[in-house]
Amino acid sequence: MAATSSLPTQARRPRSQETAPTHEPSAFDLLIDTLTYSNDEGLLPDSISDLLAGWFIENLIAPETGETPDQIRQRLSASEPDPSRDASFYFDRGLQNLRDGEFDLAIADFTKAIELQPDNEDFHNARRYAYFESGQLDRTIADYTAAIEADPDNAWLYRDRAATHERMGNNDLAIADFTKSIELRPDNADFYHDRGWRYYFEREYDLAIADFTKAIELEPDNGWHYNARGVAYRDKEIRAAIMAAGSDIPWILPGLASSPPGLGVSFDNAIADFDRAIEADLNSHWPYGNRGLVRLWRGEFDLAIQDANKGIEINPNHERSYRLRGRAYMGNGEYHLVIQDATKSIDMDPNNGFAYRDRGLAHFLKGEYQKAIRTSIRLYPW
Repeated sequence: MAATSSLPTQARRPRSQETAPTHEPSAFDLLIDTLTYSNDEGLLPDSISDLLAGWFIENLIAPETGETPDQIRQRLSASEPDPSRDASFYFDRGLQNLRDGEFDLAIADFTKAIELQPDNEDFHNARRYAYFESGQLDRTIADYTAAIEADPDNAWLYRDRAATHERMGNNDLAIADFTKSIELRPDNADFYHDRGWRYYFEREYDLAIADFTKAIELEPDNGWHYNARGVAYRDKEIRAAIMAAGSDIPWILPGLASSPPGLGVSFDNAIADFDRAIEADLNSHWPYGNRGLVRLWRGEFDLAIQDANKGIEINPNHERSYRLRGRAYMGNGEYHLVIQDATKSIDMDPNNGFAYRDRGLAHFLKGEYQKAIRTSIRLYPW
C-alpha cells in the first residue's frame, strides 16, 4: 500500500519546538527539521516524500505505538488529509484496497470520498460492498436503509438490501424487499428471478415457479430462468411424491441411485426446462448437472453419464459432476468406475461424506468388504 505523501506528524519537529537552547540539537533533530521544511516548501518530490514517510512509519512510529504500518497509514490518512487529494483519489485507492482484500482500509477510503462528495452513489455503493464482503452486515443494512430513505423509488437498493437480509437469515425481510423492488420495476426479470430463488429455498415451490415463469415471459431467451424453474419443478415433484408415500424426509434424496420405486415421478416439466436452458448455450455445467440428476432419478443412467461428462468438459473442477457420474455408474453396475469418480470427488473435497459413502458402497458391491469397512470408518469414525 502506498505511503502517505506527507511526512507523518509524529516524525516532525516544528521549528517552534526545537530543543531548548541549553541543549545542542542532535543530528537527527536537524535531519527532521530539514526534511520537514523541505517537504512543507514543496522541495521534495512525491516519490522521495513517500519513501521517507514509509521509512519513518516502519522504523520509528510502528515500534513505538505497536501498530502495524498499514494501521498507521490508515490513521494518518484519516487525520491528515492532503488537500490536493480529491474524492476520486480516495475512491480509486479504496477500490485497490478492496481488490487486495484490505476491507477496513477500503472502507476508510470510501468514507473519506463520501465526506468529500456525499451525493456520489458510486462511493456509497462501494462502501456497502466493502461492508458486505467483510461481513459487517449490520453496517451494510444501515447504509442501504439510509440510501433508501434518500431515494425511496430506487428498486435496485431494495434488491441489494434483500440480498444482505438473506445472508443474515432475515428471510421474511428479504422477500419484502424483493417484492418492493418488483413493485417499483415490474418489467425487470432479474427481480422476479431473485425472489423466485428465495421462495425456492423456503420450499414455496409454486411461488418460485410463478416468479421464474414471469422472468421467462420478460426474457424468453434467458436460459438461467429456465434452469431455475427446472430446479423448482424437480424438487416440487419429488417432494410431493415422497410426502404422498408417507415419508417426511428432506427434499434432497439421501444418496439414492434413482428415485424410490413406486413414486411414479416423471420430471417431464423439469427435463423440458433444462433442455431449454441448454439450448440457450449458457456454457455452464449447471443445467447439464441438473438434467443429469433427473435422468439419474429416472433410471436413465447412460443419459445421466452423458450429461455428467458434458459438465466435466465445461468445468473439470466441479466436484458434483464426478459424483453424479459415479452414481450413474453405480446404476449400471460399473463399480470400478464408481470408485474412480468417488476418489476424484474425495481428492477435490476430502470432507465429502457422500463420496465416501458411494465409494464404500461400490467396494461392498464388488465384494471388497475390508475396503468397504475402511471407507465406512472414514465416513463414520466412531
